Amino acid sequence: MRLITALENLQRHPVLRKLTLNDVVQYARLVGHLKNDILLPQPLEQTDPGVPPDVLPLSLVEFLSLALSIKQEFIQDSWDIMKYYIWECTTVPLIHEDFELFREFGWSRGIAVLSIYPRESVCATVGCGNTRPLKKETSREVVVYTTANGVQAAWAIHLYCPGKSYPVDLLAQLLNDPQSVKLTITTTLLSMTENAHTTKKSHFTYRLANINSSNRKLSAPG
Repeated sequence: MRLITALENLQRHPVLRKLTLNDVVQYARLVGHLKNDILLPQPLEQTDPGVPPDVLPLSLVEFLSLALSIKQEFIQDSWDIMKYYIWECTTVPLIHEDFELFREFGWSRGIAVLSIYPRESVCATVGCGNTRPLKKETSREVVVYTTANGVQAAWAIHLYCPGKSYPVDLLAQLLNDPQSVKLTITTTLLSMTENAHTTKKSHFTYRLANINSSNRKLSAPG
């Protein structure tokens, strides 16, 4: 029902009416892998993971404009029309074309297919009374080696509770090591291949790069 409503509203828009069903599906597919990145910079009152925020971050606006060939001034209109449909969509595997869009238009804007966030978005410290989503963050560039899609630039995000100076997860503590660290983990991730629709276990090696975390711009993996 959300999709039908979105398509009907797109048809009423003088510019966005040109979007095809494939364009809409690709829009939803890309945003499905960026929800945490969309929520993090939002004000607390718009950080409910079950509700799409009103406004997209500027870097996401630029990325979607270039990736989907929609002028920037119409991205907000497209989001207003499709945000509820897109937000409720199940995250699905990306296809090869999507990876190339991230590589061409996303990396230079600090946008990656993979962003490694802590499991919890609130402080997990025993005895801490803060139940609000964590907003204080630092990020480090990492390189992810995948079996299906080769080397991918990515971000490792660690979140801080207000008033605390330490990260909330073990990965973040490792990232604070000034030396380059190699961490091999086995995890269950959605296989991001065009023909795979099931979750499988894969081995990934995270090479944690010692770089300036304040510069949200990804470099091509070497």
